[in-house]
Amino acid sequence: MNEGDKPNTRERLGVLAPGFGERVREAVKALGGPAQAVEKGLPLGENQVRRIQNEETVPSFPAISILAKMSGYRLEWLAFAREPAHGEPLPDLTSLPDETEATPFYWVPQLDARAAAGRGVTNLESPDVKAAYPIPRNIIDQMGLDPRRLRILTSDGTSMEPDIRHGDFIVIHIGEETLIDGAIYVLNAGDDTLVKQVQLDPTGDLVLLSKNPAFPPRPVAADDREQLSFAGRVVMTLKRFA
Repeated sequence: MNEGDKPNTRERLGVLAPGFGERVREAVKALGGPAQAVEKGLPLGENQVRRIQNEETVPSFPAISILAKMSGYRLEWLAFAREPAHGEPLPDLTSLPDETEATPFYWVPQLDARAAAGRGVTNLESPDVKAAYPIPRNIIDQMGLDPRRLRILTSDGTSMEPDIRHGDFIVIHIGEETLIDGAIYVLNAGDDTLVKQVQLDPTGDLVLLSKNPAFPPRPVAADDREQLSFAGRVVMTLKRFA
């Protein structure tokens, strides 16, 4: 492999014990199957889970760690087949054992995806999980959010400044069925993933607004709304000041 080349799937699988896909299959089965695992908070798409089980791709370390925590299988067993397969009972992804109530956090997965606060960026259909960040539980609970539906993306561009700066982490709440007038959303328009404020009209039309006046409003007629898909509502940002 040349310097700078990324390892392929076979090379990445080489560091894992043989039978990795079958061990993942067993852990996913304990959660009810791929669909149920994703529904319960596994930060992967169903197709990704199936490809991992078939050893067609390799999950990121945070993703396999979360699978271990959710399923009760030891990470060392999933990755390296080190017995025993099960350790002490592990807490649910979005709950905490009693002894840690003094530091109540939800761990929110950060996806390997960017949302354009600008002209638009292209993301993969099912981005991997890069990391997981703690967010205080009382903040999430006070907002009435389901912590299993929270995801973190990275802002790319300047159209939402000063509210959202380039490089800020955006926390979104996925799976909402109704748009809220004036709320900020991460949405897909064609191949582009955008972050925009949504202004609704009683006629069914909407306007995608930027906070930065250098970026003009983008009207969308009611007949064209089917070209948009809304990934999630922006509920907070993790901001930088330098």
